[in-house]
Amino acid sequence: MSGFNLVHCYFASLITWKWLTFARKKLSLPPLFFSVPDASLPKFNIDFVVNLLRQENAKDICVIQVPPEIKYCHYFIVVSGSSTRHLHAMAHYMLKMYKHQKEESDPHTRIEGKETDDWLCIDFGSIVVHFMLPETRETYELEKLWTLGSYDDQLAQMTPQLLPEDFILGLTSEQQ
Repeated sequence: MSGFNLVHCYFASLITWKWLTFARKKLSLPPLFFSVPDASLPKFNIDFVVNLLRQENAKDICVIQVPPEIKYCHYFIVVSGSSTRHLHAMAHYMLKMYKHQKEESDPHTRIEGKETDDWLCIDFGSIVVHFMLPETRETYELEKLWTLGSYDDQLAQMTPQLLPEDFILGLTSEQQ
């Protein structure tokens, strides 16, 4: 009979624990080298979210770290989906995983834009995720808004210098 054997698992874990204890003492390795990850760290962090998005075949994942002085969130993510159905599936899966891992102190969240076909948003508190169709993403250019910010406003205020209609770079008026 093959399959899961509780006795073998117990002995394997016992041997592993004894080896780790022995190695730590003999090799003078710091305890952190063998320690279990800290359970107090947030499970639903930026790495986890990006991995979920990759798992769900999100396209063009863009993670923007929001400056602390804005005090809106820590990370702003914009992703594209291949269809409306794909956007909704990604958003619902992300929300389901959040609810599965959230703690009592974590904020309650929901999907915004369920009635639209091209843009959904979920605010997880420290992470905000925008799910958009590629056409909508090109229209609104959220990445440009959050990365260029005031620099883009300055460019918009500059008056463009117009060139003469018959201007060709490198040619003088006699050569034209």
